Amino acid sequence: MLNRRDFVKAGSLGLSFVAGSGWALAFDPIDVSGGEFNNCIPFRKKPRVIREAVPGFLWADAADFQDYGGWALDTQHVGFMGSSYLIAHGTSKTVSDAALKLTAVKPGKYRLWIRSRNWIPEHAPGTFGVAVDGNDTGNTFGAQKEKGWVWQDGGVHDLAGSANLALRDKTGIFGRCSSLILTRDLNYQPPVKIEAFKNERARLSGVSNEIKRGGSYDVIVVGGGPSGGPAAIAAARTGAKTALVSNRPVLGGNSSAEIGVPVQGAAKKHPGKPVRETGIIEEAGRIELHGMTHEQLTNKRWSVNMTRPFKTLVDAEPQLDLHENFWLEGVKKKGGRITEVTLVDTLTGERKSLSGAMLIDCTGDAWLGHHAGADERVGREAFSEYQEEGAPEEADDLTMSACLRAGRRDMRQVTFHQSRQHETPQAFAPPPWIYDLPEEWLNGRTGGGSLENQNKRLASWAVNGTWWYEHPGDVDDLWDPEFARDELIRVNYTMWDYFKNHWEERKRLAKYSLDYVGFMAGKRESRRLMGDLVLNANDAIENRQFDDVIAHTGWTLDVHHHLGILSTEGPFTIDTHIPIGQIPYRCLYSRNIDNLLMAGRCASATHLALGTVRIQASCAVTGQAAGTAAGVALKHQTTPRGVYQEHMTELQQLLLKNDQYVPGIPNRDPADLALGAKVTATSGQSTADNVVNGIARPTLDGKTNTWESDSKQSLPQSIELTLEKPSKVGAIQCVFDTDLTVSMPTQRTNRVPEECVRDYTLECRVNGKWQRVVRERDNFQRFRRHQFRQVLADKVRLTVEATNGAETARVVELRVYPDAAPLLMG
Repeated sequence: MLNRRDFVKAGSLGLSFVAGSGWALAFDPIDVSGGEFNNCIPFRKKPRVIREAVPGFLWADAADFQDYGGWALDTQHVGFMGSSYLIAHGTSKTVSDAALKLTAVKPGKYRLWIRSRNWIPEHAPGTFGVAVDGNDTGNTFGAQKEKGWVWQDGGVHDLAGSANLALRDKTGIFGRCSSLILTRDLNYQPPVKIEAFKNERARLSGVSNEIKRGGSYDVIVVGGGPSGGPAAIAAARTGAKTALVSNRPVLGGNSSAEIGVPVQGAAKKHPGKPVRETGIIEEAGRIELHGMTHEQLTNKRWSVNMTRPFKTLVDAEPQLDLHENFWLEGVKKKGGRITEVTLVDTLTGERKSLSGAMLIDCTGDAWLGHHAGADERVGREAFSEYQEEGAPEEADDLTMSACLRAGRRDMRQVTFHQSRQHETPQAFAPPPWIYDLPEEWLNGRTGGGSLENQNKRLASWAVNGTWWYEHPGDVDDLWDPEFARDELIRVNYTMWDYFKNHWEERKRLAKYSLDYVGFMAGKRESRRLMGDLVLNANDAIENRQFDDVIAHTGWTLDVHHHLGILSTEGPFTIDTHIPIGQIPYRCLYSRNIDNLLMAGRCASATHLALGTVRIQASCAVTGQAAGTAAGVALKHQTTPRGVYQEHMTELQQLLLKNDQYVPGIPNRDPADLALGAKVTATSGQSTADNVVNGIARPTLDGKTNTWESDSKQSLPQSIELTLEKPSKVGAIQCVFDTDLTVSMPTQRTNRVPEECVRDYTLECRVNGKWQRVVRERDNFQRFRRHQFRQVLADKVRLTVEATNGAETARVVELRVYPDAAPLLMG
């Protein structure tokens, strides 16, 4: 059951309002050729009645069409081409018409103008026609010789009262249309340049692009992906009034239902070791896994993504406002501080500003820092800078490529591309615009094992697509992301041509056809912001220790080859295994913008060190650290750098308190009443004192740091804390075992770990009598914080009544506090 959008069938136009001016539309098209809407997240802008805002002119965005037919709304490139657009994503199968009915058309002769882009001017792969009242204009749009978005003349038409327009796809190969104009001024020429286009759109549509005041916040987080979601949630939980700005219709970024990159991290590369990242990303992952059945996760292979759990957690925070479908357009500054951000609605073009005290850049492309003038870096450092193995002799601006992804309309699966198996052989005629592959391009891509296993692996990648379908690194996906995405379409067609027509084992694919190529780009690298410390590859390889450690990493130095599919050296520059290492806080704030933090792909790291920091779980823990640091800075009225200089211990202890692992730093929270308590248990095959030893996970030295009851004693079993003196108690935190030895996606086969405590009771002894303060049933989370009416107690007891399958009770940590008040008290 979807809890993100109320999707209903296209044609009936079922709408539900979503905060921030976006409107959701369910798209379940009937009899659509190719079933293209199985493969993207459907959404649309609020329907608008098209009227003459300026006499003699009717303006409609393609997004204003009442029926998108088989076309999809693409808002990825609003900041570069001025608006959203409809794209015919049929993968060489034409899609059904998009339709617009105009009902306020004054009688007269109208010239039609269509704004489109020929995405390969030499070949015009994506073309379409336009019908007016059922009659084709006779023009072919998307075939112009000019590069970029331009207006094409659609001829003169006699109209009166109403008019029906339709976009008619001619090729199914990603033709696109952003806007149309009908004008009685037959000599009018619409502007092409982006700023002029945006101003003309506002003038003729009547939708103002004047900047409106949109609220004031303690913390503004820009970017709703795997770093931005945890950053905003963490900031809000400190008590800061927080805004989360996302330019997409769903949360999660690369880990969303649109892109679907799994939340991998250290545990994947250190199998059997208890090193999975915890904190907010663990909380979100547990929500996602618990929300699906074993059948859905295993046999149906539903996607484990962050769209649903992030939205659940964001909605639960009263201090957090979500501004969805807004692109960051610019900032205002006062001295060395950012004071405001300017946002543009990706659906309507309307603009607003938000003011904030602390800013966190989680955009992935570091746009917030860029607009503010933060020190930044793009591309590869020279070897002489950090002596990193794998660095080039000279610095350059080459980056890792994105790859294409397609999220299914029910948000349950995400693919690279899709093919279809038939009963008879299927020919594939390659288009003339594919890449020319070098002869040895397969070197390093087949994997190990027997030749047969290698061929099976290649056949599987051909059928399903894979992560190394990448364009060369000189393609600019920072300043021209639409072109870069289009290059990835070329890459996918190139790969299909190779495996269908040239591969020695092409008979394995004889009965397959290419069914669908997505249009959403999941980026790996673009721009990084520079902090007081730049993490480099040697820091990771040598496990350098930092006094300002805020999280750990353990994924390989996973750096993809700068030539993409044209590489003859395999898909990697390096893929170096590293020990469980440390991420320092100084990578998470700008060295020259006083109130700017950053996380995820924007963090201060070299091109090679980014190979481990960019992974989704690492993004999440840097996000939680940045959001928490913003709260600490606000509390002490200091800067992010001031937090490092004066309040580092407080930041580290807050992260531990909120279940983020900080290597080498034990719990020393002076407010935690459990640290001085005497601990006893009804039984145990490990010491009960483990729950207060300050380490809330098993460690690599083999210590469990967990109380486990005696397996010979049946449940219930209890653990009891005798406080140093009678104290006011109003909050208790519990950490349970959710098996940190495997990555979150791997837990699809064990969605609720049997070790995890399911049913339990918390009691406080008040005046010699036990008083129940919490009774919890059906728990599936590792970390639980319970707040209740404060009592004066001398003892606290946790009784485990049932687990999710294990015979023994396992408790990793207990903390006891006078209250659960946030860091910022009002």
